[in-house]
Amino acid sequence: MTPQEENLGELHVALMYLPTAEKLSVILLSAKNLRPIEGAKRNIEIFAKITLMHDGRPLKKTKTSGKASDLSPVFNETFVFDVPVYQLDKVYFSFAIIGVDKVRKHLCM
Repeated sequence: MTPQEENLGELHVALMYLPTAEKLSVILLSAKNLRPIEGAKRNIEIFAKITLMHDGRPLKKTKTSGKASDLSPVFNETFVFDVPVYQLDKVYFSFAIIGVDKVRKHLCM
């Protein structure tokens, strides 16, 4: 199975753009059916990294607050980015779900 075919779970996201203020909002609702972290037993903190991208380069990075060990975490967090109307069709988002083993102190997802 190639990495593209591997099921890593689902990410539920909503987008909203306010043209008068040139604000692009990303609402990260939840993740569902995440793949279990190999070798992790417990004390895993899950969070999401969100990167606003333009021409393959990051413009702004942010992350959610951490959630306790859960393969279907609920985030319900909103992030607002300044994006002029003329750039709206040129930007995109990159999302990463990260698990931190609080005992071993390293990234493990």
